[in-house]
Amino acid sequence: MRKTRYEIKGIWDGPTRSVEVHREITTDEVFAQQVERLGSIMYTDGTYLYLQVRPLEKGERKGEELHGYTRLIRDCVKYGVNRVFDLPKDDVN
Repeated sequence: MRKTRYEIKGIWDGPTRSVEVHREITTDEVFAQQVERLGSIMYTDGTYLYLQVRPLEKGERKGEELHGYTRLIRDCVKYGVNRVFDLPKDDVN
């Protein structure tokens, strides 16, 4: 049986506009759930990276991946935090 694929999107919400800056596909359901629980990551300047997770439909083509914040998202999941300020200093991007 084929695993469910999940699309993870990151939308940076700045002071004047919002921009999609991250998109990845994963079959790791636990990781997708962890990212969904994070919901967003707050930067030290008060802006946010909003995270969206959704399962891809069967036969749905995945869009082009954009790995702009892969490490940051994984670090936040690893340490269970959703603010850059709360990451260990040696792991901050």
